Amino acid sequence: MKRVSKIRLFVLLLLLSVGGGCTQSFVEEDDIPPHALKDVDAGFTLKVLATRTPVTRSISFTPEGTIESDTLAVGVKDSVQTKAAAPLTEEQESRIASLWVGQYDATTGARLFNQYIPSMTGTTVNLKLKQSQNDSKSHVYFIPNAGDLGAIADETTLKKHTLAYASSEAGLPESNLCKMQGMWAGVVKEGGTKDISVELTRLVAKITFTYSMGEGFAFTPSSVRLKNAPSVSQVEAPLGQLSGITYKDYTGTVSDTGATIYWYLPENMAGTVDGENVVGSEKNKTGRGVTNATCIELTGTAVQGGVTYGDVTFRFYPGSDRNNYDIIRNSHYTMTVKLVGIDVSDERITVGEIPPIVVDPAKMPAKKGGEKEIQITARPGQPWEFNMPAWLSALLDGKEITSGATITHQGPANVVFKATTANPNAEERSVSFNINVNGTDQKITITQSGATLTKGNDISLAAEKGSEGESSFTTTKGLQWLAALSGDGWLDWSGTNPGTSGDEAPEEAQALKVQATSVNPSAQARSGKITVKAGASVGDAAYTALKKEINVTQVGSEVTGGVVNVNAEAASSQSTFRATAGLDWALSVADDSWITLTGSTSGTPTTGSAQNVTFNVAVNPSSSQRQNDIIVRAGNETYGPIGTIKVKQKASQLEASADKTTLAATEDDQGTLTYQSTKGLPLSITVPDWLTLIDNVPDTATGDKQTLKYKTSMNLDSTDNTGNILITAGEIKQNMIVTQKGSMFEVSPMALNLETAATSGTITITGTNGLPWTISSPTSDGISVNPAGSTITNGQSILTINTTENTGEARLFNFTINVTGGNHSKVISVYQEGIMIPNSVAINQKLADVYMNNAYVDPSKLDVYPAFAYDTCNITDIVRVDINGNSSNLCQVTKPYIVEVESTQISALPYANAIAYCKNKGGGWRVPTIIELFAMWYACKGDNNDATDNEAASSSLGNKFFSVTDRIAYMSSSVCSNQAYLRCTLNFSTGVIDNYFMDNRGRNIGVRCVREVYK
Repeated sequence: MKRVSKIRLFVLLLLLSVGGGCTQSFVEEDDIPPHALKDVDAGFTLKVLATRTPVTRSISFTPEGTIESDTLAVGVKDSVQTKAAAPLTEEQESRIASLWVGQYDATTGARLFNQYIPSMTGTTVNLKLKQSQNDSKSHVYFIPNAGDLGAIADETTLKKHTLAYASSEAGLPESNLCKMQGMWAGVVKEGGTKDISVELTRLVAKITFTYSMGEGFAFTPSSVRLKNAPSVSQVEAPLGQLSGITYKDYTGTVSDTGATIYWYLPENMAGTVDGENVVGSEKNKTGRGVTNATCIELTGTAVQGGVTYGDVTFRFYPGSDRNNYDIIRNSHYTMTVKLVGIDVSDERITVGEIPPIVVDPAKMPAKKGGEKEIQITARPGQPWEFNMPAWLSALLDGKEITSGATITHQGPANVVFKATTANPNAEERSVSFNINVNGTDQKITITQSGATLTKGNDISLAAEKGSEGESSFTTTKGLQWLAALSGDGWLDWSGTNPGTSGDEAPEEAQALKVQATSVNPSAQARSGKITVKAGASVGDAAYTALKKEINVTQVGSEVTGGVVNVNAEAASSQSTFRATAGLDWALSVADDSWITLTGSTSGTPTTGSAQNVTFNVAVNPSSSQRQNDIIVRAGNETYGPIGTIKVKQKASQLEASADKTTLAATEDDQGTLTYQSTKGLPLSITVPDWLTLIDNVPDTATGDKQTLKYKTSMNLDSTDNTGNILITAGEIKQNMIVTQKGSMFEVSPMALNLETAATSGTITITGTNGLPWTISSPTSDGISVNPAGSTITNGQSILTINTTENTGEARLFNFTINVTGGNHSKVISVYQEGIMIPNSVAINQKLADVYMNNAYVDPSKLDVYPAFAYDTCNITDIVRVDINGNSSNLCQVTKPYIVEVESTQISALPYANAIAYCKNKGGGWRVPTIIELFAMWYACKGDNNDATDNEAASSSLGNKFFSVTDRIAYMSSSVCSNQAYLRCTLNFSTGVIDNYFMDNRGRNIGVRCVREVYK
């Protein structure tokens, strides 16, 4: 419908009145629709009513009951309160942020006007209400902070309209705004009205809950919750709980010391109980007879009477009295709870977990007064009882319960059981009984450990009479005990022994002291024992579980001798021994001992102190220390103790030296022996057969240094004499190696070359003075020697060789010169020239000297051109050895010889063919060596021929015979340069030595065979 403005409406009414003749009184109010009513200015001031406090209680929960008062519980600190979410301030609780206004006719309930103001800045609001007709009343509703409710058709619907309650997890209103409701009833008169005061009532209640723990009660909260908070509120306060709504739970802060918590919630009209559900006290206020009543649950773990109870819940209903469960809007419920204990009669307390009675498996000590502690875990207030056995008493809450009495108690308790007697047996004993706890019979078993008996260390007594020792035993406190001795009469209790029996053993160790009544005559220990019994073993011989034996040993007697050191010489000495006091004693030595006892050899008694022993010792014949024992026996002859005095004699000494250990080969070369040995030792000295002692050897050593001279015999051998001078003193031997140099014996020259005519030559024999020598007789006539033997004097002897004229071929004589009785031997050769055979040359030392020194042979090349290398077609045999057995690079002719030269010569041939050619001639013909070629060339070398000076060549070889025009070079059998394929050549034109290949290789080299005609 199109809205008509006020001016237009006024004009329309005026026209109707004038035109129609009607007055205003003819128009009925009920016939005018709300939009047609006049708008009237109205000003309202909104005032939020203070919260009501239907109840403020302080509650202390104790095991004895719940204590209520009108004051806050003592000990709740501000610091505790800050642990919870802070409440809304008074300003926040009264703040109007938005406003919905609805005007309804008080008689018909019809809606006249509604308006939503989304933002409010104060508590004054100006509205255009509809003017009342016929002075009828209007009901104007003010609902702040609930949003725009829109056009609710009538007042009845408005009153039942519900508003959703939004809150934080902690239960504070959303945006910290409280929904409110207020209503003004009155006539809206023309001209309006101002300063109308309207009281607003909050649609939520406030709960302040403070909890703390009192002294002596340990409670650890795990949760605190506000339960059954409605999720909606109704515009008009309901008389009972709203139907069809849901309920929420809100949590609070958990703290071990306590906290203060604030919750806001819509009203919950759970109701007031009556009839059979009426409760007589706060302890019975558990919500019976109502549903979904708002309550606070504080849950956690409690420790009371030493027992830990789990899942313990304290439940509180904030209603105004013990039968009221309503939560009324705009009310502030303040509850302060102090937890001091669990009251079994308080139905608001539930205990979810009650632990069973747990008996520690550890056993009660066996001693008298041994204790065992048991925690009874009954629910607080729960009664229980049991009867005490005969051997137990108990302590409960400081009160002693004697044996055989009955214990009665309520709730948890710590019971200390105590043994009135010690357990007399080694086996444990126990008693069991049942306790009804929390409606369940529980079996409790108390076991007392078996008694024990522990012996101390075994006792060891000294061997002397009267020696004492101590041990002990420990048994269970309070037991009867007994100790007895056994020891074959030598063992008794000490005069200071504290006792041998007792009715009640102490807790500490009981000492036992014993003593020996006689000395132990044996080297072996002897034994006894202490038998200790305790408890049941004292009166019952068959029961041995509490019986122990302490061994008592008296050590064997002993003898200690010691060690005495004596010098190597024969002497008198003494030592001591020490033996257990009070014993017979005797001394002895072995039959063959070098020790002789000189003092007393037996006696009685031993003193326990050092006792003297005297004896003699013989000289030590050895270079090693020696030891022998003096035997000391004490006590029983068969099994008494034996000791030894160890006599250690130092080693004897022998020192010797010679001033001359290397002697000359001559006779009577002398040296001096110096020696020193331990006094009294028998002496002997031996020398090798080529030495002679000049001085006499004494029979025994004097202990001082002594000297002895020795001399040599002639050494007839070339080798050194080596031997020992052996000095013996007692068993000590010392060798000194002495050497006599070998004698010298030389002959020069080893060979004589004599002329054909009768002549003589001399041989010089040199060597060690005094050497005798002889020469063998010649084997043919024409030669004699003088003398046939002699002795070398002043270093030499002269031997003369005489020959007669030689009218035949050259001759050679060999003689052997020997040292008489020795190993010296020399062979000399005497060569006498004869009438030369045709075509012959002599090979002797003169020729060798010329070969080494002539201008045609380089002496440094004797290895390249060895003079005597003789080819036997085996290179390993010919390189260094000639036919005389000499090294090839030494031009020494020890055995002169003559070779015949072939009268003819042949043309050049390969070397192998030349060998065959000479050999096939028979009669020992062969290819000559290089020195044999040199002898041929040197004997007839032309104008410079000095063969007559040489005496080595025969004049029968003329120059014409060796014509240089026939052959320039001739081959030899001498290997050159150590190469198997090379042989030496000699150039007869120049005398130069060269080499050639064995296959000749086209060279014009001649061959001239030779053979030996005399050796």
